[in-house]
Amino acid sequence: MSDPDFQTVLRPLLVPLSDERIHANYETLAARAGHFELSEDERAAMLPSGQQSVFVNRVVRAQVHLKAWGGLIDLPARAGYRITPAGRAASSRKRTNRSWIPQAL
Repeated sequence: MSDPDFQTVLRPLLVPLSDERIHANYETLAARAGHFELSEDERAAMLPSGQQSVFVNRVVRAQVHLKAWGGLIDLPARAGYRITPAGRAASSRKRTNRSWIPQAL
């Protein structure tokens, strides 16, 4: 599979957080890369700037949207996050684009 866009990452990022524990970024990145069956080359592909991998960029963008736009995740620790009550309620939704986030609240 090719690198998913950040909207495709939204729901697959949220659902595993339903255990309510704090998840480290490195743990989530590895799990989501496995979820999307990304090859090592796809994981290593860099943005044109050369500063960040495409996949890491997509996951970070999804995290920002889940936090800032929907309040669906919380960042209680550096490089770690967990689901909020609104996120638990939203995790059962099927839509995975930006329009899905405000509807979750």
